[in-house]
Amino acid sequence: TVTDLVTRLIWQKSFATNRTWSQALAYCELLSYGGQSDWRLPDKKELMSLVDYGQSSPALPAGHPFAGVQNLDYWSGTTYPYMNAIYAWFVGMRFGPVVNRHKTETYYVWPVRFATYEKTTTIAVDSRDYTLAVASTHGTPVPGVGTNLYAWRATVTCSVASAVSEGGTNYTCSGWTGSGAIPVSGLTNNTGAIVLTEIVSSITWNWVSAFDIDGDGLPNAWELQYFGNATNTNPNAVCSNSINTMIQAYIAGLNPTNPASRFLASIVCPPSSARMIQWNAVTGRVYNVYWSTNLLNSFQPLYTNYTGGVVTDTLHSTAGKCFYKLDVRLQ
Repeated sequence: TVTDLVTRLIWQKSFATNRTWSQALAYCELLSYGGQSDWRLPDKKELMSLVDYGQSSPALPAGHPFAGVQNLDYWSGTTYPYMNAIYAWFVGMRFGPVVNRHKTETYYVWPVRFATYEKTTTIAVDSRDYTLAVASTHGTPVPGVGTNLYAWRATVTCSVASAVSEGGTNYTCSGWTGSGAIPVSGLTNNTGAIVLTEIVSSITWNWVSAFDIDGDGLPNAWELQYFGNATNTNPNAVCSNSINTMIQAYIAGLNPTNPASRFLASIVCPPSSARMIQWNAVTGRVYNVYWSTNLLNSFQPLYTNYTGGVVTDTLHSTAGKCFYKLDVRLQ
């Protein structure tokens, strides 16, 4: 180790590790080196105290005692207080600049600890509850769904099963979205050890189903049938009939590659008989039929939650003019 008699800081002499900001905090917290275990990530001012701006590559005093110093960037433990606290400061050891970067980027780590002296020392401790809100629509995450309370700088590992089966549907964890001390995003089902340095943090586990692997609302089988791939169809793109989007075509049971495939209904008026409304019904859909005397008045339900393809209007006279409206949804 190297002891700075001016700042009374003890620095690790030789090191080489490259991590995200949260990983850097956890690494120092768990470090046991030189017979000591109270290592931590230095704050911005402490890291700047090493810099000699008259030097470069590295920007340290001539004849410094350190080994293995990289001409690269080193994390500080100081959060940039803007942009939702998703940035932290680092110090570049090539020329000594102080810059903030996103906490998910990886930079070098330089552990430090306070020198121990035989005197009374006042240590600042945050006694507030640090909260971690967990959300997940599937599985049983650890920590559990809801608001979890921790002490200041507690180390937490968030995880959930990589795949679950619920209600006959298989779901796969596609990663997480985080805030506070939790990295803003990840693609695994385990965050690794994270030190809670922010008083409010959150994590939301993301899932996709085997029925719809890309989560776009279009089933894999439907995309494969018409486009040969389960993930390359834009649900908001207009299909070949130039009227409906892909998601509307799926819901209506249309062929999105056929310009003539449209969601249409026809009215049959037999002599001296009730009107019949008919359409091409598709399995797995339900239909609602509405009636009105003109297009300015609101439509009244005639048939709801209907699964067939033809209905008869026995409630209204065939003598007068009227209008019908038909809609469809998934069953």
